[in-house]
Amino acid sequence: MDALLYILLILIIIGLCLLVYALIEPCCLKVTNDTISITNDNDTPISSPLKIFYFSDLHAEFCFISSTKVCELIESTYSNEGLDVVVFGGDICNNPGNFQKGANYLNKVAMTCQKLSIPFIGTNGNHDVKLSPKELSSCGFTLLSDDNFFLNKGDKIVRFSGVSDTGRHHRVWHEVPMTSKPYDLHILLSHNPDQILHITDDMPDIMLSGHIHGGQIRTPFGIEFSILRKDELPKKGVISGINNVCGSQIFISKGIGCVLLPFRIGARPEVNIITIK
Repeated sequence: MDALLYILLILIIIGLCLLVYALIEPCCLKVTNDTISITNDNDTPISSPLKIFYFSDLHAEFCFISSTKVCELIESTYSNEGLDVVVFGGDICNNPGNFQKGANYLNKVAMTCQKLSIPFIGTNGNHDVKLSPKELSSCGFTLLSDDNFFLNKGDKIVRFSGVSDTGRHHRVWHEVPMTSKPYDLHILLSHNPDQILHITDDMPDIMLSGHIHGGQIRTPFGIEFSILRKDELPKKGVISGINNVCGSQIFISKGIGCVLLPFRIGARPEVNIITIK
């Protein structure tokens, strides 16, 4: 009997420690520096690297990384390394009733971008499908919802395209929006990285995604992906960071907020400074 009590006590202590850790980790921002190299046999390279500040999965109700912190990072990156564009990967809030909190956050980021004269673009996520076009357009960034955005980088043209997310229920995979304008590099924004498996034409050089949260609460043997989630790429071991899928370079961010519960274990929130060479 005493042995069972000791075991129970140990399990309770372990559980409490995990709970405390899960509450602390969402507050511990990680800034990643990632480099993606693209080979283009038909053209000369961009004269200087393209710098992208990327963040995704705000989930404003359960985001413990302040907009002030994100804005400071944008400004310091711009001052120290140069910055060409800020990109948001979708999921403004968990519940449409809390939309304004997410809109206020994103508008603060937009004001920083405006001050630095750099574009702020983004796409929507599966949690944003109940938001109206008016609400989405009030968030301060240029929404690429099945649309294109072109950025001049030296003597090159970078094409950013975006596909809208239709949500988890009755999901529809949209094709990449068409363009007749010439470009040198194509970067696709898709909240859900599984999009890359459902493109039949116009494959991008690079795709920026989020959605998976790096698992958010990592479990032994990847149970959260094999049993609890239906996403395709995690079942292939593609969870976060840079991956080569279907001939494209995919970058998946772990995001900065939390969904369902304000917990993270083994998947710190992150913003990503991406250098494309």
